[in-house]
Amino acid sequence: MSERINETCQLQLRFVNEVVDGREMLVSRTLSGVKLAATDASLLQAAMALSMLQTKVLKHVNRVDRAELIEV
Repeated sequence: MSERINETCQLQLRFVNEVVDGREMLVSRTLSGVKLAATDASLLQAAMALSMLQTKVLKHVNRVDRAELIEV
């Protein structure tokens, strides 16, 4: 049997930094300390609100959940 410990959640926003030879070069901004109970919809809404404060175009929003698995 296994158990999850040290669970964390991050919100990653990826913006278009520039376009070089037709390829988009992205830059990431990661917010840590996101509550594990946060819903995907609320995180997307927060990401959209944050993107309105930026000059760059928001391309991707990623939720990154991590946990350490141990045997019990």
